[in-house]
Amino acid sequence: MNIRRLARRELLLYGIVGGIAAGLVFAVAEMFMNLALGEAFLGPVRMISSIVLGTGAIEPGYSLPTALVVGLGVHMALSALYGIIFAGGLALVRRITSPATYLVPYGAVFGLALWIVNFLLIAPVLFPQFATVNQLWNGFVAHTLFYGAVLGGVVAWAKRWRAPAAEVTPLEEKEERKAA
Repeated sequence: MNIRRLARRELLLYGIVGGIAAGLVFAVAEMFMNLALGEAFLGPVRMISSIVLGTGAIEPGYSLPTALVVGLGVHMALSALYGIIFAGGLALVRRITSPATYLVPYGAVFGLALWIVNFLLIAPVLFPQFATVNQLWNGFVAHTLFYGAVLGGVVAWAKRWRAPAAEVTPLEEKEERKAA
């Protein structure tokens, strides 16, 4: 049996690259959805900045450069963190080697779970200002398709370009099974 070990740095790389790429797609999609819904184009970035700056950052009179820098910084950091969690979770359940036809739907389910946890469980308690977000388009659709599915696709793409991992010897495989 030809089993390959995935280095931790590779998992981190998949997660960070996938998370940031998906986060960028997500942010752009959110801003255009906001525009289509008749809301402020930069509203999503201001909303994200309110996690750190407070609800005043949502107001038009608040410094736009400050809200943009903080909002994009928080958004990219969370996107990378969630990407790492996704890649680590796939490795934990031994699905990181799955083809893109599986990783994209796994990513969509992960994005759906993120929306449920962040918007329906955490936000009502800690960030009530997020209740004003359109939960269909800026919530469900954006998280599931524009973050999650994209994350799965980028992780699948990143796997194709990684350096070959070291093969696991039969003795190492046996030790790994004991440890699990």
